[in-house]
Amino acid sequence: MSSFSLSASDERKPVKNVPLHQYNVQFSFAADIIINHSKTFPDGGVTMSEHMITLNKRSLFGGFSAIKYIHILNIDYFNFTTDNIIEIGLSDSFYGIKSTKENILRFVRYFHRNYLLINGIIPTNLKINFSIEESYNIINPGIFLSLSKMFEGLYNANCSLRNCTYCHDVVRFIHKLITQENCIADFSRMPLNLMDNTYSTAIELAPIFDTLKFFPTISGIQIKDVGRPDFFYAIAPYVRESPNLRLISLEACNVSNGCGEFGVALAENPNLHLEYLDISDNPFEDLAPIAAALSRNNGNLWYLDFSNCNMSNYAMTIAMSSLIENQNLWDIIHLDFRGATVKSDSVDLILHYLRTIDQADHHSLRFLSFGKLTTRSDEIIAALTKHTQPIETLYLNGSKFDKNGIDNLLEFISETRTLKELDLSDTNLTPTDISDVITAIAENRNIFDFEIKLNNLGLKGEHLDTVLETFSKYSNCNWTCISLDKNGMKPNDVKKLAKTFMNMRKLTGVSISCNMKKNQSGNVEAIESLLNLPNLKKLWIHGDDKHYIGPALKRVFPKVKSKGLLLFDLAFNHIKDEGLIELQRMIEGNSMLYELTIDGSHPHNIETIKGFMTQAAKSKYLRRMKFPVEDVFYLVKRQSSKEERESVFRDIAIKQNAIQDQLLRNQTLKGLHSDLSEQNIPELDEMLDEMTARCHDRLSIFNTLKHNGALLSIGLPFPNLSEFEDQEKNIQTTEPTKEMQDYGITDAAVWLNEKPDETYQMHVKAINIRKGLAMESGLAKYEPESDNDFFVAESGIMV
Repeated sequence: MSSFSLSASDERKPVKNVPLHQYNVQFSFAADIIINHSKTFPDGGVTMSEHMITLNKRSLFGGFSAIKYIHILNIDYFNFTTDNIIEIGLSDSFYGIKSTKENILRFVRYFHRNYLLINGIIPTNLKINFSIEESYNIINPGIFLSLSKMFEGLYNANCSLRNCTYCHDVVRFIHKLITQENCIADFSRMPLNLMDNTYSTAIELAPIFDTLKFFPTISGIQIKDVGRPDFFYAIAPYVRESPNLRLISLEACNVSNGCGEFGVALAENPNLHLEYLDISDNPFEDLAPIAAALSRNNGNLWYLDFSNCNMSNYAMTIAMSSLIENQNLWDIIHLDFRGATVKSDSVDLILHYLRTIDQADHHSLRFLSFGKLTTRSDEIIAALTKHTQPIETLYLNGSKFDKNGIDNLLEFISETRTLKELDLSDTNLTPTDISDVITAIAENRNIFDFEIKLNNLGLKGEHLDTVLETFSKYSNCNWTCISLDKNGMKPNDVKKLAKTFMNMRKLTGVSISCNMKKNQSGNVEAIESLLNLPNLKKLWIHGDDKHYIGPALKRVFPKVKSKGLLLFDLAFNHIKDEGLIELQRMIEGNSMLYELTIDGSHPHNIETIKGFMTQAAKSKYLRRMKFPVEDVFYLVKRQSSKEERESVFRDIAIKQNAIQDQLLRNQTLKGLHSDLSEQNIPELDEMLDEMTARCHDRLSIFNTLKHNGALLSIGLPFPNLSEFEDQEKNIQTTEPTKEMQDYGITDAAVWLNEKPDETYQMHVKAINIRKGLAMESGLAKYEPESDNDFFVAESGIMV
């Protein structure tokens, strides 16, 4: 017969078998272990830690060996009986624990406490149904957790479930989303060394998305310019189960695999009402599963961007079939398949789609690219004229045109009443053809403002002269932006186009990226000639490995500042340390510049880029600045030791965070939600407003700045503090209740009241600034669902 007691020499033995990822052992006791109602191990040992139940059998020589590790999140049911037996059910097995009533009572209380502390945001119907005998007197300990603490507890548990490292920066990131009332989780805002797989310190994403599945305030996921090839694998389970997702944006993250898993997730979630999907600039191996999933989308998807995704002709046929079959896609506004391979069978489907939505009286298309139209382009252009859509932006880059195709293009341009932007880059158009296009645009009296892209067309020397002559004839037309990238132009060519553009009074933007080379004389003077354009506000001159200007470019920076440019892209011009130092002076006190791109400056001194980032974080006007990822990578690699690299990471992460917060503050003062708002799409702004209102209403029942100390005992800091900060500073302590003492959770009597910073509720402020309306009168209230626990308490959830 079991004695259900551990001798003094035995007390520590079961503890040695607890997994190392557990922070502390809370209770260890002797018990009989029953497996699947058939096998019993008498005089065993049970150890309780924050997430694990470790079952041990007694070995032949008096020690203990683990026979089962049970994670708290894997338990399907948990029953307590009057026979002092605990019954634990998993998906594939059953375990019983029999001991004294005193041991069982304490174990049940600790388990109940641990379970409630980490499952606050999980809906009631998905939680364990506790069957508790009245004689055990098990009650709720009465602890209130902030929403951030609820995330922290469950994220920590999911990390241990997957046996990966807990990262407190993730909790701080989510907490910032909550306090800012941001409905979009933009993982680009996480410290670069934690997110980008280029670094060995990159964190696991799966436990983050495991935790976000039922998070009440997140409606969109975004990440950009961060190397995460595993992102689709990590996000797929979340997409499959989330009831809230309306926006997914995954741009330029080097994702190639996982399309099958992501596509299945899109198709299998009946509650998914996706409206915005951008997975552009990723080298996917097979986009077909995602294209197929579009046929089952339940939401009114109006924004779809598959541009530059290695989209094969097969994937294109699948995508077009989905667009035809699913009427939820007939009101699409933004359709971008740039770079897609288009063969004859795809053309048939494109024509079918245009005819179908026209006959059904759906006319919403404003942004359109069907990919590289290398065959039957004339038929598609003719269909655009016949089946009219309100197209404002048309990308035909990479397409090939025969004479019929050119004639049809000219006819389309002559008849359009809506077109504002046309991209003819990388086509087979001759300078004469381009001149005809310019003439058709200029002579259409329904076109008021126009932007044209003529990149990589060999427009230099005499070929450029032909095009400039036509532009000169129509300089009084409403040209707003002209792009002539990758044309092999020399400084004299740039000076000639600057002379031609001088009379274009509405021309505010010019792009001549990837043209001039460092060893060409007159580079700087050519740039200065463009800066003499009377109304220039946006200038793109970024370079590449072969085409860049070098440190001499710094000579134009004073003129850029005095000119009052709003946007300046000088990336990959190898301006080195001296250029960055001068650029730092340029942005100091600059009250006009709101967008700056500097990556590829190639400084050699880490202090140079730190100084620039410090200055950028002080700007009251910058709203967009792509983080200099490549320069940071280069500088980190130059450090001689691991300790130095980690030190640089920490410093850069602090400055990255400071810049991001400042850019967001500046956007808020302009009434903008984030970089998404900079796209100037009314439907997107409206969707962001609705999502922000929903987020605000869901958070209105919480005190998001008041945090309980209940999780300090398992090593989890307050969500607003780093793990290196003093957790006891500014805390308030009350007398622990009897229930807290019984449940071994006296830290629940500790509170921290966080002071709001400048970013508090900033996304609601942005709406108010833009609309001039109070939140209460301007936006509809959201009614919470009755089956979710997180709506029950004024200052958090009571567990």
